[in-house]
Amino acid sequence: MTSPTDLSVRPWGSFGSQPVAGFVNYDPRGAATGRMYMGLPINAQYLYGSFRTLDGSHYHAPIRHFHNDVSISLFLYTCETGKDFEYVRQSKEAHRGIVDTGEREGRWGNWRPEPDPRWEFTSDGKTARWMDRGFIEVTAEAVGQALQFAIPDADEPLVYTSQCFRNTGGTVLGKPVEGLWFHDYLHLAPGKGWSTGKYLLDLEVVWVAFATEFDDGTLHHGHLIHGHDNFSLAVIWRSDGDPIVRKGIEVEIDLDADGFQNSVMFHLGGGETWEWEPLEGARMPRSPLEVGPHWREGVVKRRGETRRWKLADAWMETYRDHFDGAPGLR
Repeated sequence: MTSPTDLSVRPWGSFGSQPVAGFVNYDPRGAATGRMYMGLPINAQYLYGSFRTLDGSHYHAPIRHFHNDVSISLFLYTCETGKDFEYVRQSKEAHRGIVDTGEREGRWGNWRPEPDPRWEFTSDGKTARWMDRGFIEVTAEAVGQALQFAIPDADEPLVYTSQCFRNTGGTVLGKPVEGLWFHDYLHLAPGKGWSTGKYLLDLEVVWVAFATEFDDGTLHHGHLIHGHDNFSLAVIWRSDGDPIVRKGIEVEIDLDADGFQNSVMFHLGGGETWEWEPLEGARMPRSPLEVGPHWREGVVKRRGETRRWKLADAWMETYRDHFDGAPGLR
Protein backbone atom coordinates (compact mmCIF):
# COMPACT_ATOMS: atom_id res chain seq x y z
CA MET A 1 0.00 0.00 0.00
CA THR A 2 1.37 3.43 -0.97
CA SER A 3 1.63 5.91 1.87
CA PRO A 4 0.54 9.55 1.42
CA THR A 5 4.15 10.64 1.70
CA ASP A 6 4.99 8.69 -1.45
CA LEU A 7 2.44 10.51 -3.60
CA SER A 8 3.43 13.40 -5.83
CA VAL A 9 1.06 16.10 -4.61
CA ARG A 10 0.93 19.87 -4.64
CA PRO A 11 1.13 22.06 -1.55
CA TRP A 12 -2.09 22.60 0.33
CA GLY A 13 -4.49 24.85 -1.62
CA SER A 14 -2.56 24.78 -4.90
CA PHE A 15 -4.42 23.57 -7.97
CA GLY A 16 -1.83 24.40 -10.60
CA SER A 17 -2.97 27.95 -11.45
CA GLN A 18 -5.96 26.51 -13.28
CA PRO A 19 -8.55 29.17 -14.19
CA VAL A 20 -12.30 28.76 -13.87
CA ALA A 21 -13.95 30.91 -16.54
CA GLY A 22 -17.27 32.05 -17.89
CA PHE A 23 -19.35 35.11 -18.82
CA VAL A 24 -21.06 37.68 -16.61
CA ASN A 25 -23.20 40.76 -17.01
CA TYR A 26 -20.90 43.78 -16.99
CA ASP A 27 -21.46 45.88 -13.88
CA PRO A 28 -19.15 48.88 -13.42
CA ARG A 29 -20.11 49.04 -9.75
CA GLY A 30 -17.90 46.01 -9.22
CA ALA A 31 -14.88 48.15 -10.01
CA ALA A 32 -16.03 51.46 -8.51
CA THR A 33 -17.44 50.58 -5.08
CA GLY A 34 -14.66 48.58 -3.45
CA ARG A 35 -16.78 45.45 -3.70
CA MET A 36 -14.87 42.24 -3.02
CA TYR A 37 -15.07 39.27 -5.39
CA MET A 38 -14.59 35.83 -3.82
CA GLY A 39 -13.14 37.60 -0.80
CA LEU A 40 -10.55 39.51 -2.86
CA PRO A 41 -10.29 43.33 -3.03
CA ILE A 42 -9.85 45.16 -6.32
CA ASN A 43 -6.17 45.68 -7.16
CA ALA A 44 -5.99 47.40 -10.55
CA GLN A 45 -8.02 48.62 -13.53
CA TYR A 46 -6.97 49.03 -17.16
CA LEU A 47 -8.38 50.69 -20.26
CA TYR A 48 -6.74 49.75 -23.55
CA GLY A 49 -7.56 49.23 -27.20
CA SER A 50 -6.93 50.11 -30.83
CA PHE A 51 -8.21 53.30 -32.45
CA ARG A 52 -7.98 54.08 -36.18
CA THR A 53 -8.41 57.58 -37.58
CA LEU A 54 -11.43 57.87 -39.85
CA ASP A 55 -9.18 58.66 -42.82
CA GLY A 56 -7.28 55.40 -42.19
CA SER A 57 -3.92 57.14 -41.94
CA HIS A 58 -2.99 56.37 -38.31
CA TYR A 59 -3.44 53.82 -35.53
CA HIS A 60 -3.37 54.66 -31.83
CA ALA A 61 -2.89 52.11 -29.04
CA PRO A 62 -3.32 53.56 -25.53
CA ILE A 63 -3.27 51.81 -22.18
CA ARG A 64 -4.48 53.59 -19.05
CA HIS A 65 -3.75 52.16 -15.58
CA PHE A 66 -5.67 53.25 -12.50
CA HIS A 67 -6.13 51.79 -9.05
CA ASN A 68 -9.20 52.45 -6.91
CA ASP A 69 -9.04 56.21 -6.23
CA VAL A 70 -5.65 56.82 -7.89
CA SER A 71 -5.03 57.57 -11.56
CA ILE A 72 -1.61 56.03 -12.21
CA SER A 73 -0.43 56.31 -15.82
CA LEU A 74 -1.30 56.66 -19.50
CA PHE A 75 0.94 55.14 -22.18
CA LEU A 76 -0.07 56.17 -25.69
CA TYR A 77 1.49 54.59 -28.78
CA THR A 78 0.82 55.80 -32.31
CA CYS A 79 1.90 54.98 -35.86
CA GLU A 80 1.23 55.73 -39.48
CA THR A 81 -0.67 52.80 -40.96
CA GLY A 82 1.80 50.13 -42.05
CA LYS A 83 4.64 51.37 -39.82
CA ASP A 84 5.80 50.50 -36.30
CA PHE A 85 4.35 52.21 -33.24
CA GLU A 86 6.15 54.95 -31.36
CA TYR A 87 5.60 56.06 -27.78
CA VAL A 88 3.99 59.50 -27.45
CA ARG A 89 6.19 60.99 -24.74
CA GLN A 90 3.69 63.74 -23.97
CA SER A 91 1.27 61.09 -22.69
CA LYS A 92 3.27 60.93 -19.46
CA GLU A 93 1.76 64.36 -18.75
CA ALA A 94 -1.74 62.85 -18.48
CA HIS A 95 -3.29 63.10 -15.04
CA ARG A 96 -1.68 61.14 -12.23
CA GLY A 97 -3.00 61.33 -8.72
CA ILE A 98 -6.10 61.17 -6.56
CA VAL A 99 -9.51 60.92 -8.25
CA ASP A 100 -13.07 60.59 -7.02
CA THR A 101 -14.67 57.18 -7.37
CA GLY A 102 -18.25 56.00 -7.09
CA GLU A 103 -21.57 57.09 -8.62
CA ARG A 104 -22.42 60.29 -10.44
CA GLU A 105 -25.63 60.96 -12.39
CA GLY A 106 -26.40 57.26 -12.80
CA ARG A 107 -22.90 56.33 -13.92
CA TRP A 108 -20.13 54.59 -12.02
CA GLY A 109 -16.40 55.06 -12.29
CA ASN A 110 -13.53 57.45 -11.60
CA TRP A 111 -13.01 61.11 -12.42
CA ARG A 112 -10.97 64.16 -11.53
CA PRO A 113 -13.33 66.64 -9.79
CA GLU A 114 -12.51 69.85 -11.67
CA PRO A 115 -14.52 72.40 -13.70
CA ASP A 116 -12.46 71.35 -16.73
CA PRO A 117 -11.60 67.73 -15.76
CA ARG A 118 -8.39 66.07 -16.87
CA TRP A 119 -9.53 62.48 -16.37
CA GLU A 120 -12.71 60.42 -16.42
CA PHE A 121 -13.84 56.86 -16.91
CA THR A 122 -17.51 56.25 -16.23
CA SER A 123 -20.06 53.67 -17.32
CA ASP A 124 -23.72 52.83 -16.77
CA GLY A 125 -23.12 49.19 -17.75
CA LYS A 126 -24.18 49.73 -21.37
CA THR A 127 -22.15 52.77 -22.42
CA ALA A 128 -18.81 54.19 -21.33
CA ARG A 129 -16.80 57.39 -21.53
CA TRP A 130 -12.98 57.58 -21.43
CA MET A 131 -11.37 61.00 -21.23
CA ASP A 132 -7.68 61.82 -20.79
CA ARG A 133 -7.74 65.51 -21.64
CA GLY A 134 -5.57 66.40 -24.63
CA PHE A 135 -5.08 62.75 -25.58
CA ILE A 136 -8.25 60.64 -25.59
CA GLU A 137 -11.92 61.66 -25.50
CA VAL A 138 -14.15 58.78 -26.61
CA THR A 139 -17.54 57.23 -25.95
CA ALA A 140 -18.51 53.62 -26.55
CA GLU A 141 -21.14 50.94 -26.11
CA ALA A 142 -20.60 47.59 -24.41
CA VAL A 143 -20.37 44.58 -26.74
CA GLY A 144 -21.89 41.30 -25.59
CA GLN A 145 -21.08 40.00 -22.15
CA ALA A 146 -18.04 40.47 -19.96
CA LEU A 147 -15.73 37.52 -19.48
CA GLN A 148 -14.44 36.55 -16.07
CA PHE A 149 -11.98 33.97 -14.80
CA ALA A 150 -10.82 33.07 -11.34
CA ILE A 151 -7.86 31.08 -10.00
CA PRO A 152 -8.47 29.58 -6.53
CA ASP A 153 -4.87 29.46 -5.34
CA ALA A 154 -3.93 29.57 -1.65
CA ASP A 155 -0.98 31.92 -2.17
CA GLU A 156 -2.00 34.07 -5.16
CA PRO A 157 -5.73 33.83 -5.88
CA LEU A 158 -7.19 36.18 -8.46
CA VAL A 159 -10.38 37.22 -10.22
CA TYR A 160 -10.05 38.88 -13.64
CA THR A 161 -12.95 40.64 -15.42
CA SER A 162 -12.90 42.09 -18.95
CA GLN A 163 -15.56 43.98 -20.94
CA CYS A 164 -15.22 44.89 -24.63
CA PHE A 165 -16.50 48.22 -25.99
CA ARG A 166 -17.12 49.46 -29.52
CA ASN A 167 -16.37 53.13 -30.05
CA THR A 168 -19.35 55.36 -30.90
CA GLY A 169 -17.52 58.66 -31.25
CA GLY A 170 -14.72 60.88 -30.08
CA THR A 171 -11.10 61.70 -30.79
CA VAL A 172 -7.53 60.63 -30.07
CA LEU A 173 -4.92 63.39 -30.34
CA GLY A 174 -7.66 65.62 -31.71
CA LYS A 175 -8.60 63.43 -34.69
CA PRO A 176 -11.91 61.50 -34.98
CA VAL A 177 -11.43 57.75 -34.53
CA GLU A 178 -13.21 54.41 -34.62
CA GLY A 179 -12.13 51.33 -32.74
CA LEU A 180 -12.55 48.64 -30.11
CA TRP A 181 -11.37 48.86 -26.51
CA PHE A 182 -11.55 47.13 -23.14
CA HIS A 183 -12.13 47.82 -19.48
CA ASP A 184 -10.37 45.17 -17.38
CA TYR A 185 -10.22 44.95 -13.61
CA LEU A 186 -8.30 42.63 -11.38
CA HIS A 187 -8.96 41.38 -7.85
CA LEU A 188 -5.98 40.02 -5.89
CA ALA A 189 -5.24 39.04 -2.30
CA PRO A 190 -4.23 41.90 0.03
CA GLY A 191 -0.56 42.74 -0.30
CA LYS A 192 -0.26 41.12 -3.74
CA GLY A 193 0.50 42.99 -6.99
CA TRP A 194 0.25 41.99 -10.64
CA SER A 195 3.70 43.29 -11.59
CA THR A 196 5.35 41.37 -8.75
CA GLY A 197 3.26 38.19 -8.89
CA LYS A 198 3.84 34.76 -10.39
CA TYR A 199 1.42 35.09 -13.31
CA LEU A 200 3.45 37.86 -14.93
CA LEU A 201 6.95 37.00 -13.71
CA ASP A 202 6.91 33.20 -14.07
CA LEU A 203 3.85 31.70 -15.74
CA GLU A 204 2.74 33.77 -18.73
CA VAL A 205 4.11 32.76 -22.14
CA VAL A 206 1.53 34.40 -24.40
CA TRP A 207 -1.57 36.52 -23.82
CA VAL A 208 -3.79 38.40 -26.23
CA ALA A 209 -7.04 40.20 -25.51
CA PHE A 210 -8.77 40.62 -28.84
CA ALA A 211 -11.83 42.03 -30.55
CA THR A 212 -12.65 41.63 -34.24
CA GLU A 213 -15.55 43.19 -36.13
CA PHE A 214 -16.36 41.95 -39.64
CA ASP A 215 -17.94 43.79 -42.56
CA ASP A 216 -21.31 42.17 -41.86
CA GLY A 217 -21.36 43.53 -38.30
CA THR A 218 -20.44 40.25 -36.59
CA LEU A 219 -18.13 40.75 -33.62
CA HIS A 220 -15.93 38.36 -31.64
CA HIS A 221 -13.99 39.24 -28.50
CA GLY A 222 -12.08 37.30 -25.88
CA HIS A 223 -8.80 36.41 -24.20
CA LEU A 224 -6.35 33.72 -25.28
CA ILE A 225 -3.73 32.83 -22.64
CA HIS A 226 -1.08 30.16 -22.40
CA GLY A 227 1.67 29.52 -19.88
CA HIS A 228 3.18 27.23 -17.28
CA ASP A 229 1.47 25.30 -14.48
CA ASN A 230 -1.93 25.05 -16.22
CA PHE A 231 -2.20 28.84 -16.66
CA SER A 232 -3.93 28.29 -20.00
CA LEU A 233 -7.29 29.54 -21.20
CA ALA A 234 -9.44 30.47 -24.21
CA VAL A 235 -12.61 32.42 -23.47
CA ILE A 236 -14.41 33.91 -26.50
CA TRP A 237 -17.76 35.67 -26.94
CA ARG A 238 -19.35 35.65 -30.42
CA SER A 239 -22.34 37.56 -31.74
CA ASP A 240 -22.89 34.82 -34.35
CA GLY A 241 -22.43 31.68 -32.27
CA ASP A 242 -22.13 30.06 -28.88
CA PRO A 243 -19.42 31.31 -26.53
CA ILE A 244 -16.24 29.25 -26.19
CA VAL A 245 -14.47 28.38 -22.93
CA ARG A 246 -11.51 25.98 -23.07
CA LYS A 247 -8.59 25.12 -20.81
CA GLY A 248 -5.40 23.22 -21.56
CA ILE A 249 -4.96 24.74 -25.02
CA GLU A 250 -1.88 24.33 -27.23
CA VAL A 251 -0.05 27.14 -28.99
CA GLU A 252 2.24 27.55 -32.02
CA ILE A 253 4.36 30.71 -32.08
CA ASP A 254 6.53 31.91 -34.96
CA LEU A 255 8.91 34.80 -34.19
CA ASP A 256 11.06 36.96 -36.44
CA ALA A 257 14.79 37.48 -35.90
CA ASP A 258 14.12 40.31 -33.44
CA GLY A 259 11.72 38.25 -31.35
CA PHE A 260 8.51 39.87 -32.64
CA GLN A 261 5.57 37.70 -33.59
CA ASN A 262 4.98 36.60 -37.20
CA SER A 263 2.03 34.37 -36.31
CA VAL A 264 0.44 32.70 -33.30
CA MET A 265 -2.03 29.80 -33.50
CA PHE A 266 -4.17 28.69 -30.58
CA HIS A 267 -5.37 25.06 -30.79
CA LEU A 268 -8.35 24.72 -28.47
CA GLY A 269 -9.02 21.02 -29.08
CA GLY A 270 -11.69 19.31 -31.13
CA GLY A 271 -10.39 20.89 -34.32
CA GLU A 272 -11.03 24.43 -33.02
CA THR A 273 -8.14 26.78 -33.93
CA TRP A 274 -7.94 30.56 -33.66
CA GLU A 275 -5.15 32.47 -35.39
CA TRP A 276 -3.42 35.77 -34.67
CA GLU A 277 -1.69 37.57 -37.53
CA PRO A 278 0.10 40.91 -37.36
CA LEU A 279 -0.83 44.13 -39.04
CA GLU A 280 1.87 45.42 -41.38
CA GLY A 281 4.56 47.00 -39.19
CA ALA A 282 2.64 47.48 -35.91
CA ARG A 283 5.52 46.47 -33.63
CA MET A 284 5.51 48.17 -30.22
CA PRO A 285 8.59 49.64 -28.54
CA ARG A 286 10.26 47.03 -26.35
CA SER A 287 9.57 46.89 -22.67
CA PRO A 288 12.25 48.66 -20.60
CA LEU A 289 12.64 45.45 -18.59
CA GLU A 290 15.46 43.19 -19.77
CA VAL A 291 13.20 40.14 -19.64
CA GLY A 292 10.07 42.06 -20.61
CA PRO A 293 7.68 41.05 -23.38
CA HIS A 294 7.50 41.72 -27.09
CA TRP A 295 4.29 43.45 -28.20
CA ARG A 296 2.71 43.69 -31.64
CA GLU A 297 -0.73 44.74 -32.83
CA GLY A 298 -2.72 42.38 -35.06
CA VAL A 299 -6.02 40.63 -35.65
CA VAL A 300 -7.49 37.34 -34.34
CA LYS A 301 -9.81 35.18 -36.44
CA ARG A 302 -11.10 31.65 -36.31
CA ARG A 303 -9.26 29.38 -38.76
CA GLY A 304 -11.17 29.21 -42.02
CA GLU A 305 -12.81 32.62 -41.58
CA THR A 306 -13.46 34.17 -45.01
CA ARG A 307 -15.21 37.41 -44.07
CA ARG A 308 -13.24 40.63 -44.26
CA TRP A 309 -12.58 42.32 -40.94
CA LYS A 310 -13.48 45.96 -40.45
CA LEU A 311 -12.10 46.79 -36.98
CA ALA A 312 -9.68 44.83 -34.83
CA ASP A 313 -7.70 45.04 -31.63
CA ALA A 314 -5.29 42.26 -30.72
CA TRP A 315 -2.21 43.51 -28.88
CA MET A 316 -0.15 40.30 -28.74
CA GLU A 317 2.19 39.83 -25.77
CA THR A 318 4.84 37.10 -25.62
CA TYR A 319 7.56 36.39 -23.05
CA ARG A 320 10.37 34.66 -24.92
CA ASP A 321 12.32 33.93 -21.74
CA HIS A 322 9.35 31.88 -20.47
CA PHE A 323 9.16 29.58 -23.52
CA ASP A 324 11.46 26.84 -22.25
CA GLY A 325 9.59 23.94 -20.72
CA ALA A 326 6.15 25.42 -21.34
CA PRO A 327 3.67 22.55 -21.87
CA GLY A 328 1.66 22.58 -25.06
CA LEU A 329 3.96 25.08 -26.79
CA ARG A 330 4.87 24.02 -30.32
